[in-house]
Amino acid sequence: MTHVGEFGQPIQQFVEKPDMETAKAYIASGNYYRNSGTFMFPLKKTVEELRTHTPELAGYIDKGYTNFYDTYADVSSIAIDVALMEQTTI
Repeated sequence: MTHVGEFGQPIQQFVEKPDMETAKAYIASGNYYRNSGTFMFPLKKTVEELRTHTPELAGYIDKGYTNFYDTYADVSSIAIDVALMEQTTI
């Protein structure tokens, strides 16, 4: 079993966008939880992982916050799940 911290629980299954009937059955059972999509990692480690796995995105960090609005349109629309979470080991 994977250690998930004091408040976490390991999942048994993840269902991406179930159909309406399945979703209703999940809710009615009371045994399922919604994935909030919230990620919480130390910033330093997240930046390290971005530099390792998606250097093209990490480059925007180096441009700094004040330049963010000037470069936002150029940032890839890749989901963080694909860009980082499927690649990292943290």
